Amino acid sequence: MLVRALAYSKLLVARTSISPARENGISRRFAFWRPEKEPITSQETLHSTQHDVVPLHVDSSGWLARSGPKGEKGDISVQSATLASFQNKLSSLEARVNQLQLSISKMTKALLFARGAIAGEKTFVTSGKELTYEQSNSICQKAGGQLASPKNSEENTAVLEVAQHYGLFPFMGITDIQTEGIFRYSDGKSLVYSNWSPGEPNQSGEEDCVEMQLNGKWNDKSCKEKRLIICEFQS
Repeated sequence: MLVRALAYSKLLVARTSISPARENGISRRFAFWRPEKEPITSQETLHSTQHDVVPLHVDSSGWLARSGPKGEKGDISVQSATLASFQNKLSSLEARVNQLQLSISKMTKALLFARGAIAGEKTFVTSGKELTYEQSNSICQKAGGQLASPKNSEENTAVLEVAQHYGLFPFMGITDIQTEGIFRYSDGKSLVYSNWSPGEPNQSGEEDCVEMQLNGKWNDKSCKEKRLIICEFQS
């Protein structure tokens, strides 16, 4: 506070206790110090007009700063106790997270036992209901997933397992609604895998959607038909 007041008001500092030998050195710099002057490079003791001693030092930015008494060292035993308490809480939290992950894993397995299957990083789940393509697609998206869209034989087999469990043909997230005769995934991307039945797709009537038969083969079908809804979720 004192140093800033000196700098702001541009007050002169008396040189009552500075030796003549240093008259043309650092003492003169202190006597007429201004904020715009070059930074001080050493620690000195300034004297006010009332001969009050003010210990000053130069901080990293070149400004004068007031020196204060050194703080006392912290109690090592207290610090150690605090650290130990923190480590115990962290260990307890990790244990709870591991337990939660285990519980979720068990619940997922129980759910998939009757209603779904896993392939790689994808989980395929059904509600057991039969709906139109539009209804099925909307429900899957609202749940944070999409209609089952196999991109390899492993995923196709996983969808087939769910379908066989219910004995129902499911719709897949594949249509040629965007461009007639060119089937794409529901997000508009080109197919990277297919498993069409022989002679399919045959484009008989308005068959813009795709169903999976109980042998795992694909067949184009009217989107207005109702089929088993199977959603896929990325793990």
